[in-house]
Amino acid sequence: MRSSTKRILSIGLAALVFAITFGVYSVLIRPAADEVGKLRAQITTKQTMLNGEKRVVGQIQGFIDQINNLGELQNTLALAIPNGKETFQALNQYQAVANSVNLEMLSIKIREQGLQPAIQPMAKRLGTLQFNLSLKGTYGSIKSFLQTLESNIRVSNLETFELKPISVGSDQDLYYLDLVVDSYYQTD
Repeated sequence: MRSSTKRILSIGLAALVFAITFGVYSVLIRPAADEVGKLRAQITTKQTMLNGEKRVVGQIQGFIDQINNLGELQNTLALAIPNGKETFQALNQYQAVANSVNLEMLSIKIREQGLQPAIQPMAKRLGTLQFNLSLKGTYGSIKSFLQTLESNIRVSNLETFELKPISVGSDQDLYYLDLVVDSYYQTD
């Protein structure tokens, strides 16, 4: 074969290979590449949606935790300011505190005060029980009693306080303590 024929055949063969390559690319590779692009876009969209849903679920879980914490707060508040008078519970608390610091309870008078008006329309009204307590004990015991009363779970307010020595001029460390304590409660 002549060299010119060889050149024409090699050019023709190269054109045929190019045409076959272009055909394979157009028929097989191009549609597969488009499909891969679509699938990648779907993966990105679904991943974005999943991240958004995880964020929403996290926020909802946070709200649920807040609601659960409100229940715990309500229980704690019910201990601090109980629903109803709970007179005996308050009296037992004062008696237990006095016993724990070695004070002798001499007398107790309980008086119910009027209800305070509600601050907001949906808020519960506060009532007050006034306890007049007379106690006897050492100065250290009285001091411990007042400190414990101050940090007690039930909300109380010390209205009046009077401390008198049992015997004037003696070396005894015994005193009478007369105090008025207001203890609060919620009405239903």
